[in-house]
Amino acid sequence: MLACVLYLLHTVVAEGYRSPRVKELFEAYKDRFEHDFGDDDDYRMAVFEDNLRYIEEENAKGLSYTLKITPFAHLTNAEFKDTMFGRFPESQAPLGMIGSALSTPSTAHLRALQGLGVGLDGWSEAFQHYGQGVLDSGCYPATNHAVLTVGYDLGATKPYYLVKNSWGTSWGEEGYMKIAIDDSPEGVCGILLAPSFPVKA
Repeated sequence: MLACVLYLLHTVVAEGYRSPRVKELFEAYKDRFEHDFGDDDDYRMAVFEDNLRYIEEENAKGLSYTLKITPFAHLTNAEFKDTMFGRFPESQAPLGMIGSALSTPSTAHLRALQGLGVGLDGWSEAFQHYGQGVLDSGCYPATNHAVLTVGYDLGATKPYYLVKNSWGTSWGEEGYMKIAIDDSPEGVCGILLAPSFPVKA
């Protein structure tokens, strides 16, 4: 509640000082991701502006990864956690059953070449706004989000795991992320804490 009040105060004070660039980027953001905030438009623009500032400041540090404007740039990090991890997301399309499609011979190779399910810290701002590169900081060794590790590259300048997220192609590198391989027992963002894979019964 206090955060909401502070953002509203920030909106009232900053609205007169908001740059045309921020307004233009926010309008393009709403168009691209088909957001309509109605009466919350000013509040969402203030949050967007704060996230944009964070993204630009982090990118100016010359880290091994860069951040970008993702579909979540209108959410505070607390709202992002509540929306993405606190409840089921709203459905954007009708859902149905796969049926026996995965039991056909043509899909047998999909089962044989499956990835490794892992839990990691998806709550961080670095994860929320991840754009590209090898994430090696900005998160904690925690497991609050499940992803699929689909590969790795030990020969890269900075070795990494290739991870597929479930948030669509507008997040990360077309829905994928690179997480640094390091020497810690928990791994960057806790990627080594809870690996899982199916076994034959």
